[in-house]
Parts: sequence; structure tokens; C-alpha cells
Amino acid sequence: MALDFRLVCATNRNLETLIGSGGFRDDLFYRISEVTIRVPPLRERQGDSMLLAQFILQQISERFGKPTRGLAPDAIRAIQAYRWPGERCGSWRIASRARSSWPRARFVTAGDLGLEDPGDEPEYLNLRIARQRAEAQAVRQSLAVARGNLSRAAELLG
Repeated sequence: MALDFRLVCATNRNLETLIGSGGFRDDLFYRISEVTIRVPPLRERQGDSMLLAQFILQQISERFGKPTRGLAPDAIRAIQAYRWPGERCGSWRIASRARSSWPRARFVTAGDLGLEDPGDEPEYLNLRIARQRAEAQAVRQSLAVARGNLSRAAELLG
């Protein structure tokens, strides 16, 4: 009997390190690791938490009949500031709160999500700061590619 299937595995541990310490079988690792994709934690992907929150909010609204007008400014600030120690925990919190306590057709607040409002507008909304950070990163990368040669780095940057 022939089988044709795909196996998808996920872990928050470095399996190669575990193999070295005897905590994971190397033969199993080589069988399951034909393609490896590292997905950084949500706390390292600025902006993705908002995309995820909007998606979850839309799904909840459709699935549980909890129409909302979107996220209130304090909820946006709280989601961006939250450190997301475990993504599953955060998304479950959003889903469970939505099912039980959200009033209909209003903005979802930080309190509805069980998060604290940090109070300040996030820096990522400031275009001047975002541009400065992007430019600094581009300069660092061009210097690295040019191996410290300023003329070559400037040429790369146009």
C-alpha cells in the first residue's frame, strides 16, 4: 500500500542542539526536517500582532455573531506593546473574551482583551521614526555587503 502525505511539525526548541545533548533522536530529525522554516516569535515581528488581532476579530465576528466596529486606539496600543510570551495564549484570550463579554457593534477596547493600555502612541506609527530606522538599517546592510568600503556602500545605496 502506497502512502502519499505531508507531515508538518512545529517546536519552539532548537532540535539540533537537543540532538547534541541527547534530548532528541537524530534519525527522527533527519526524517522530518526535509524543509525547515524558522518562524520568529510574534514578539519579534513588529506589526504582525495587529494583523493577527484583526484577523481573529473578523473570524470571531463572523463565527459567533459578535459584530464590532474594530479595535479602539487603546486596544491597538496594548496589542502592539504586549510581549506575547505565548502566541496561542494571546489569541485564545482574544477569542474567549469575544465569545463571552463583548457588547455588540462597538469598538473592542484593551480591557475587553484583558490587556493594559500602555498609554503612548507606538513609535512605529511615526513615519519620520520609521524612515530613520529603515535608512539606518539600509546603511548598515550596505556597509556589511561592501565590507566597510564607504564608496561602494554609497554606490549600493544609490
